[in-house]
Amino acid sequence: TNPQLLLSLRVPSKSWEWFLQDGSNYIQIDSSDKYDIDAVEGDEQKTTLTVFDTQCVHNYRCQLGESYANIEFQATGSVFCQVLIGPTGIEYAKPGEDATLNCSIDWQSSSQPVNWVKVGESGALAEITDQGSTINVGDPAHYGIVYTAPYRYDLLIYNVDLEDDDGEYDCYFSLQGNADGEVGTLTVLDRIDSINIVGYSDDAVVTVDENEAREFTCESTDGNPAAELTWTIGGKDITEYSTYTTQVSDNNDKLHNSRSVLNYTFNASDNGEALKCQGFQHEDLTVRSARVYMNVKHIPIISGIGVTSWSDGGVINVECVDTANPDSYQYEWEAEGGQFGTTSENTWELTDTGDDGQEEITYEPTVNAITESPLKIETGSDALLECGTDAVPPFPENESWEWFLQDGPNYIQIDSSDEGYDIDPVEGDEQTTTLTVFDAQCVQTYRCQLGESYADIEVQATGSVTGNIVAFIIHRRLKRSFSKQSMSDSGDNYTTLSTMTKDAVHVYERPTLKTDENVEDTNYTSLSPETSNTKSTYE
Repeated sequence: TNPQLLLSLRVPSKSWEWFLQDGSNYIQIDSSDKYDIDAVEGDEQKTTLTVFDTQCVHNYRCQLGESYANIEFQATGSVFCQVLIGPTGIEYAKPGEDATLNCSIDWQSSSQPVNWVKVGESGALAEITDQGSTINVGDPAHYGIVYTAPYRYDLLIYNVDLEDDDGEYDCYFSLQGNADGEVGTLTVLDRIDSINIVGYSDDAVVTVDENEAREFTCESTDGNPAAELTWTIGGKDITEYSTYTTQVSDNNDKLHNSRSVLNYTFNASDNGEALKCQGFQHEDLTVRSARVYMNVKHIPIISGIGVTSWSDGGVINVECVDTANPDSYQYEWEAEGGQFGTTSENTWELTDTGDDGQEEITYEPTVNAITESPLKIETGSDALLECGTDAVPPFPENESWEWFLQDGPNYIQIDSSDEGYDIDPVEGDEQTTTLTVFDAQCVQTYRCQLGESYADIEVQATGSVTGNIVAFIIHRRLKRSFSKQSMSDSGDNYTTLSTMTKDAVHVYERPTLKTDENVEDTNYTSLSPETSNTKSTYE
């Protein structure tokens, strides 16, 4: 206390200004009996501020144009500074818990009393005088003043109660009142009594038509704070299609009701899903919710057609995969070569005419990893990797097996002539392929590929790291017997992602199902004869 303090900063040459921080504001300083400023006109690249008879803790700001820097100095000693920072923000507490609201006070030699008050009520909860040496609490059984840090005179409320303690609080110098306009809020938590979707019991089934807009209202009652209401359909957040309001409860002015009105257009994918309204108040309170289930009526959607069984020159059984609400009751079929059928089920039996290729159904392979991934082996031992395909016919034309080694985001092709590897079969005349990795080291990922389909196998030569199989279909084409003429009649192109990179693409012309006329656009999925859950999509 009482030395002279010299502050210095080197900055570009402009017109200098100095400021003293006062709460959230900055007050400009001019040269006076208390301050001395050098380089007022800015003819130097630095400026100095001398503060005479320094007291307390203060922040000063030097500014040049739009740029500035702050300097804090702390004058310690027996003289106190009168600086007060009252509570701000929200404190939460459950009934019966204790709650604390903050107040920081630095005193000056001529100090005023400081009062703790509850906003809207007369009288002080506590009074702090004589530079903090005397504290008077109105109700010591319910309130106290605690010193959680130097210059801190926090209000402690014991055994909080919704009716008595929920509200706004402040501490301030008694002669100045709430000069900064800031208050702290204590919210005593009270879980909402109920939440419901108006007009529907919980788990009720609501029937709508596809693409029909429907309005739903969700209400929560008697909670503190008011519940924030959100909407989901099948786990997807659709709150953006709602409006939200709150109001004070008619039962208790300390409690609040919430209301959210949802206006949403439902589609076929929402059929059978739960429409849920959730009310969130605070992390210490359990979320409450209400829900109904949507019954969305829609026309049949065909997602695919696949072969379930076949025999050369014999019978082919095919299955149509579709969804409809209500369920489809009749299926009409057509195969190249003039075969037609009508069934009440989603399966059809047709005759394979043999070598003319008209009724024969072909599709490209689905590649599966036969070797379990990750393959854990001892370092330095050989790793035998095997993959297979369910292609029909037994092997696609003009296709051969390929093996790759993952190198970061890229895959490097492995040849049978590469040292350290052996591939069987090289030409792909079998429905399985093997790769032998000699003297395997570390952890590596290998890829077997046939056409556009592939599977990954991870080899762990350390025996401790786990991995996953990644096997999915990138592209499917219909039977290869389509003529170039029939394909060129359609102007639609279809783009497929390369298995090697997300950037490279291949464009295929859309084939027609008949040589004399086009067929309606419909998506079909090929089902593997090996497994019912391996699918690929093509048009």
